[in-house]
Amino acid sequence: MQSVYDQLLTTLYLLWRKRLYGLAAMWVVCLIGWGVVAAIPDTYEARARIFVDTNTVLPRILGTDDVNPMRQVDIVRRTLVSRPNLEKVIRRTDLDLTVGDDPSEMERLFTKLTQNITLQSQGDDLFTLTFQSGDPKLTKAENANLAKRVVQNLINIFVEDNLSGQRDVYNETRRFLEEQIDEYEKQLEAAERRRADFETKNLGRLPESANFLQQLQTLRRELDTVDGSLAQATSARRALAAQLASVPANISAGYYAPPVAGGSAIDPLSKEGQIRALEQQVSDAMARGYTEQHPDVVGARRQIENLKAQEVAERKQAAAQPKSAKQESTGPTQANPVYVDLRSRLFDKDAEIAALTSRRAAISREIDEQQSKAETSPELQAERSKLNRDYEVIQRKYQELLASREQTLVAQKVETTTDKVQFRIVDPPEVPLKPVAPNRPLLLSGVTLAGLLLGIGIAAAMSHVHTTFITVGNLKNITSLPVLGSVSAILNDQQRAQERLRLGAFAVAFLVLIGVFAVLLTIESIQASKAI
Repeated sequence: MQSVYDQLLTTLYLLWRKRLYGLAAMWVVCLIGWGVVAAIPDTYEARARIFVDTNTVLPRILGTDDVNPMRQVDIVRRTLVSRPNLEKVIRRTDLDLTVGDDPSEMERLFTKLTQNITLQSQGDDLFTLTFQSGDPKLTKAENANLAKRVVQNLINIFVEDNLSGQRDVYNETRRFLEEQIDEYEKQLEAAERRRADFETKNLGRLPESANFLQQLQTLRRELDTVDGSLAQATSARRALAAQLASVPANISAGYYAPPVAGGSAIDPLSKEGQIRALEQQVSDAMARGYTEQHPDVVGARRQIENLKAQEVAERKQAAAQPKSAKQESTGPTQANPVYVDLRSRLFDKDAEIAALTSRRAAISREIDEQQSKAETSPELQAERSKLNRDYEVIQRKYQELLASREQTLVAQKVETTTDKVQFRIVDPPEVPLKPVAPNRPLLLSGVTLAGLLLGIGIAAAMSHVHTTFITVGNLKNITSLPVLGSVSAILNDQQRAQERLRLGAFAVAFLVLIGVFAVLLTIESIQASKAI
């Protein structure tokens, strides 16, 4: 324990002997450090808080809330200190006037802004934006105003980028949709032209409708019906012809012949009577709505022409016979009414058979035509199906694009006329009245403490350079020699006066150092309590 005590006393004595070196070092360090602290410019910080509200009702009602607004806000937050945004801030705050055209100065300005701008999120919808300005070329008031202007412009950029970002998305989407609509519209017109050209080129070569088989079956059933009717009419005609062959055409006079209109009787079995009967049938058929192309009308017209030709031939033949044959007569006779009735019914059956035959031929031709189409047009049918399929695909896509464009227009109108994302400035930026840095009292204290420690270190180092033996025990331990004794120093009055003078000078110098430190702290406290 005694050795530790002796060692401590030895160390303190050595430090005391070299106290002047330590004091000098303290003064040098403190003066330099205090000067550096005084030269540090004041840094002013402007701060603002922004609340982002994305819980708007209108986009959800219209179904246009497909884009996540918070994702857009997060992207803007991350890119807020990008070079384009910093260029906007520099132009709006006139910082570009302080650097001129020097690229290196401009680059240092970008770096300084990037380091001094801070955007922190407090939750998902609250953001804190800060900026610190401590340019030594500017005054305190200019630095404070610059901090506020930078924060205000950053807020404007933050809001503008969020509002314009979504609008840019809608504009880009609408532009893309309009280009696609124009392209599909051209494709749709080309598909329509191909369909029209195909139909024109293959007119009459394809079945008329998709129910072709049903139509063909209907025609065949109708043909069977006509065949049955024709068979019945043919059988009935044969029966009438057989009856007519057993009935005489003329009977003896004395029977009553019914008069006809006009007072003259016309034999219905004569060519003229048959022609009039056929003309009457044609008139009746036209009255019922038949056209000249109807099979009944066509058959009656053909028979009228044949009868007229026969009548002309008979007249020519009668004109060529001798008069004796003409005057030969077996006595007065008249037409047999039964014979006339049978002939009339036979004529009706002939007309019916002719109409049925004509109808059967028309149906047979139509069946043959449809079957020919079915047999010869599979490739055309496949090509038409392909054209129709391509047209339907293009048309469906075209309609979808039109619907998407309308939805985009509605969403863009909502975006431009309403605020999908609402921004509220909770704490607007203000001109800071007091600097936030540097903390000069703390720095001054640190410099003083560092000077004190460095002074002690210098004194300890100098004491080890100039080695002396303070005590007899120290000398004995180091040299391992016997020590006979020690002689104390005897100071006279002059030496004691000089020692006191040196001690006083040291004390005064040390106290002055501490006093200067106290004065600096007081000045800093007074300045900190004052606003700009």
